[in-house]
Amino acid sequence: MGQSAMTTDQSMQYGAPSQKQMAYYNKCINTLANAFHYSVVAPTDENPMSGEVSAAERETAEYVSRLFKSVYEPGAPKESASQLAAASYIDPEAEYPDPPTILSSNDIPVLTQGDFSAVVGQAGTRKSWFCLLLAACYLSEGRFPESSPFEAEMKPRLLLWIDTEQGASRVARTQRRLARAVGETSGKYMFFSMREFEAPTRLMATAYLIIRYKPALVIIDGIADLMNDPNDVLESALIRQFLLSITSRCDNHIIAVIHSNEKSIVDKARGHVGSEVSRKASTMFNLTSEGVSTTVAYDKTRDARPEGFSLIIENGLPKIIDMVRPTPAAKKEKLNLFATYCKNHPTGVRKSELLRYFVDASGKSASTAKRLCQLALEMEIIEKSGEFYYEKS
Repeated sequence: MGQSAMTTDQSMQYGAPSQKQMAYYNKCINTLANAFHYSVVAPTDENPMSGEVSAAERETAEYVSRLFKSVYEPGAPKESASQLAAASYIDPEAEYPDPPTILSSNDIPVLTQGDFSAVVGQAGTRKSWFCLLLAACYLSEGRFPESSPFEAEMKPRLLLWIDTEQGASRVARTQRRLARAVGETSGKYMFFSMREFEAPTRLMATAYLIIRYKPALVIIDGIADLMNDPNDVLESALIRQFLLSITSRCDNHIIAVIHSNEKSIVDKARGHVGSEVSRKASTMFNLTSEGVSTTVAYDKTRDARPEGFSLIIENGLPKIIDMVRPTPAAKKEKLNLFATYCKNHPTGVRKSELLRYFVDASGKSASTAKRLCQLALEMEIIEKSGEFYYEKS
């Protein structure tokens, strides 16, 4: 055997965590130990922590600890193969009721209890506005918006909105918009801004809020920010397992917002975590923007796919409009030629120079160049200031 060969004991087991992954795992476990103080500060009459809060902290600490260990320290299953097979058997004589529906579209379930969905789109496609529409429809029992594409199927309860990207002032603005949209409602809502937290702290705080308050609907605006590296295989598996287990455990629905890849790949959720979330989500909404409008399409559902729709923002609230057909990918690729040239000339480009470049790069006529340049402006791919054109900031 050559010197480069390794014995079984020396080689790393396939799929075993790397040193970097284990360092992150140990950091998370230490964060977990410091985040929950129920074992240090026991609930008493003098202690400001109530027994209910202490019980929620204990349950969350145990849940998160098991969650991390299931991914980073997987062990042998407690049950035998025969026991696992027996537990998965579907009895043809038994009845298995469908999960309760929260929102539907044309009698097709869209959001159901015990599951999660994904809202996918590039930056600027109004993903948060679309989530505002979903939240308002749920809390208003379908009264908002006018000509709503959704029907509310149950009485609203508590909604949690967890924003991992925006600061407190912007999250408060979204909360005020929701209040204006729904008016009086029997449902309640709570908003949280976690931009300042580190990734493991965001995940633990999110788990605590869900376990503590038992909401029916949760919006996580920025699911990738619950992790340190969206391309890490184990961290992505952790987020996937978190979404699957917490929705089943608390019988709620989570709407996970995630960015898609750059303009060359419109429909694919970004990173390894995007792939994991997309595979397991019960419903996947894909958002694309066309100027001032956003088109919502269903990339995935458990049942038939409802028809898509478009929305605009009017008077500070989302409004449903007639369907705007997305620009074909081939045309978008040509429009991006304008953005590329403007990006390479940050001090500005005159229209004649921009059109001449487009004709040379695409082989199209001058009249086509003028028409598509105007379309690129309308779609906010480029912008104009005075006589000069720039990449849209």
